[in-house]
Amino acid sequence: MQYNVEGIQKISYKNKNNQQVEGIKYHCNYENRNVSGFAVDEIYVSNKRDDIPLIQIGDVIEVYYNKYGGIDKITLA
Repeated sequence: MQYNVEGIQKISYKNKNNQQVEGIKYHCNYENRNVSGFAVDEIYVSNKRDDIPLIQIGDVIEVYYNKYGGIDKITLA
C-alpha cells in the first residue's frame, strides 16, 4: 500500500515491563475509495529494525504487510 508521509514523530517510553521502547511513528495519508479526500494512518517502526530506508516528510512509501498484519518491508516509491 502506498502512503504519503506528512509527519514524523520520534517515540521513546518505558513499557509495562519497564523496558525502553524506541522507534519512529510516520503520520501518513493515502487514497481510499471509501473516503472523500484522503484517509490517514500512523505507521510505527521500531528502532530495532535496520532494514528501513531513510524516510523524510514528503516521501511516498510503499508498505508491505505480512499475513499477521505486521510490517514486512517499507520501500521508497
